[in-house]
Amino acid sequence: MESSIYKLQGNTLTDSNEENNLLSYVCFCLEQAREFLRLSGSSTPLTKPHLLFCSFSLFAKAFICAKAGEPRDEPTHGLTTRGTREETESLLEREVVVKEKGLFQSFHLCFADSQIKSGTRFRLRDLLGCIDGLGFPKVLELDEPSAHLAITFLLSMICRYEPLRWMKGKEEKWMKRYIEIAEQSFPSFIEEALRQLGFKNE
Repeated sequence: MESSIYKLQGNTLTDSNEENNLLSYVCFCLEQAREFLRLSGSSTPLTKPHLLFCSFSLFAKAFICAKAGEPRDEPTHGLTTRGTREETESLLEREVVVKEKGLFQSFHLCFADSQIKSGTRFRLRDLLGCIDGLGFPKVLELDEPSAHLAITFLLSMICRYEPLRWMKGKEEKWMKRYIEIAEQSFPSFIEEALRQLGFKNE
């Protein structure tokens, strides 16, 4: 995804102003997403999860709007870690809670017929099981792109607000492999998904 210039193949939208507004918004989100991804590529594990989440959230916004056919902002993440923190828990046991509305639900609904029940908790260990190539057992019926969004959100929150936990967490054996997979697979998924919707990168 080197270029931010996109066109719609065929007459997907009937109103040219609507089409131009949508394309401008999608391209802007992708440009921001790529810049955060570039910054992540030159960063260390000290800050990398936060930069990845910033990037992935913008990739997700581009895809949500492309699928909906109109530009719109998602002002909330749709996820929280409030009430989940236990000092004795290992990083893999940490949880993220799904909220009723927000970016995560909108993104998930691009792949599912119904939203996830508000208040649902996902353990990091189980979210990692949704990612091909990591070797964690698959126990959740959750699409891989949504799992990436939830994982990077949770890691972003920990690396920003819990430096004592992150000092050790960033060294966990699976962390490097997960980041390598995430940096490649999530942007590639969005690029292919946009292509299937008729968006052509030029």
